[in-house]
Amino acid sequence: MLANVVHADTRQIMALPRQMFMTQVRPTVHKKPEKVTAAEIAYGLTLPFRPGLTDAMMRLDRFEDLPVDRVKALIRALIIDVDGTLIRQGTELFPHEVIKKILEIREQMPVCIFPDDQERIPAFEQLGIPVVRNVPPKTDPRSFDVAVQLYLQNLHHSTRMLYPGQCAMVGDNFLTDGACRKIGMQLIHVNPLIGRESVFRVMTRNLADGIAKIHDRFR
Repeated sequence: MLANVVHADTRQIMALPRQMFMTQVRPTVHKKPEKVTAAEIAYGLTLPFRPGLTDAMMRLDRFEDLPVDRVKALIRALIIDVDGTLIRQGTELFPHEVIKKILEIREQMPVCIFPDDQERIPAFEQLGIPVVRNVPPKTDPRSFDVAVQLYLQNLHHSTRMLYPGQCAMVGDNFLTDGACRKIGMQLIHVNPLIGRESVFRVMTRNLADGIAKIHDRFR
C-alpha cells in the first residue's frame, strides 16, 4: 500500500511506503478546546502495558532548559505544545525567556507550535513560526502526521523528506503530547506549569507521568 504525501519542494504528490505516514495531508477541522475525552481515558488505561509510548528522549524541568545543540544532533525538527509547556493554562502572556528559546530553536531547525486549544491560537505566526490548526485532537495520531507533513516539511520547504521518526514533540502530558509516540516520533517531556485546570485533568496527567516513571525504572 502507498500513501500520498506532498513533497516540500515540488508540491507534487509522491508515493511513499504506508508505514512512513498514517494519513494523507488533509486536516480534519477540530476547533473546540479539548477536554478529557473518552478516547484519552481509554488510551490512559492501556498506557501501563505499553512502555514504548512513555519513552521520552529527555525530561526537562522547564522548556527554557531545552539544549538546542544536543536536540539538533538527535532529530531534525520540533513540534511544541503551549499550555502547561510554555505558559500556565489560562494565561496569555509568554515570558521573554520562552520567546527567546523558540527563536533560538527556529535558527537551528524547523519548528511549529501545536496548542491543545485550537480556538486560542497564539501569535507565533507573527514571528514566522507556523501554528498547527484544524486537526484532530492530539490523542489521534493523524494530527501529528499532518503537523509533520504540512507545518514542518511543506512550510519550511525542506530539501529532503521529513519523517515522523526525525521529529520530536515537546510537551507536558503523556496522554496528549505523548500520543506522538504512536507514529514513531520522539518525545521531550517538560514538567508541567500548573494553571487553571480541572482536577480531573491534573489527576490524569499526573497518573500518566507516574506510569512513565515506573517504566523508566525498567528500561
